[in-house]
Amino acid sequence: MKKKTAGHGTSSRRWLPDFCDPMRVFVVFVITELLVFIYALPSLGETQHFFVRFSVTSLFAQLIALNLVLVLCHFRSYFNRLPVSAGVLAYSLLLILTAWLYAHLALWLNASLNTPFGPPATAQHWFVLRTVIMTWLAGLALLRYFFVQRQWQKKTRQHAEARFMALQSRIKPHFLFNSMNSIASLIAIDPAKAEKAVENLAGLFRHALTKNPGQTVSLAEEMQWVEKYLSMEKMRLGPRLRCETEVAEELMDAQIPALCLQPLVENAIVHGIQSRPEGGKIRLEARRQGNQLVIRIHNPLPQHRASNTDHSGHGMALDNIRERLQLLYGTKASLDTVSSSDGFEATVRLPLVRPS
Repeated sequence: MKKKTAGHGTSSRRWLPDFCDPMRVFVVFVITELLVFIYALPSLGETQHFFVRFSVTSLFAQLIALNLVLVLCHFRSYFNRLPVSAGVLAYSLLLILTAWLYAHLALWLNASLNTPFGPPATAQHWFVLRTVIMTWLAGLALLRYFFVQRQWQKKTRQHAEARFMALQSRIKPHFLFNSMNSIASLIAIDPAKAEKAVENLAGLFRHALTKNPGQTVSLAEEMQWVEKYLSMEKMRLGPRLRCETEVAEELMDAQIPALCLQPLVENAIVHGIQSRPEGGKIRLEARRQGNQLVIRIHNPLPQHRASNTDHSGHGMALDNIRERLQLLYGTKASLDTVSSSDGFEATVRLPLVRPS
């Protein structure tokens, strides 16, 4: 019995949306104004003072809506401590009480100021009842809308996180297979280097497996991963692999997706350097452009592919990284590639985020 009660309390937590959110306040304002317009629409052709009456009604409705938003912002934590059924009942009573108070306030002001906008004396009770019913129905509909919207956003976010983690996890086996191939090629040539490469690989994977697949890391940490990977590949390729990095010190704490750069460097070696008898140089640079972090990785291409713009070997890693960037940052991040006679260049652009 206790476990069931605890589970019920957990499931009911945070059932009331955050009405302090500016976007939700704006939605409340717009929906209130639309309801006022629909309410006043039948009398559009009946009086020349329609727009004055519409303005007064709009002010009255917005005062009720604003008061409810302020109360719900202040007492949201209290409502969320209640079970859903009791919370909705308390919310309904708050709607009814607020509408009833404001309806009587409007009648008192109308009588005190002797304005022509109030209902006649015979219809005052109907005015109060109508205000209460409309406020109650609109408030419940709005609560339902926000609740469904939040559930949809939660499911969308969970799906995106699951997809991101799946994409991130695909990088590690791919890296492992290529690294094992590199180690296998070293065994016959230089067993001591092969042994050292195995130790480096173990250290790299110890580091990788301790990271949450969905988290971001600092640029400095990602560069350490890249440098360890390059040191392994240099054992295999020797002087054929040359590297040049240019990263501003002020950008080292910038946050980027984990395992974002290493696959690009790996592709640059596998599809560029190792296929050239003379090898080549990989150039990696990171710069700040406004509020963006821009990272470029350039590598030469084999002679027989330098004029071919269809470099399918780069596709899987590039598509993987593009999708991860989109899931994390939406349209604020991108991965662009350029292939020319000078080589292949991948450019990553993402928001410049500092650690909180």
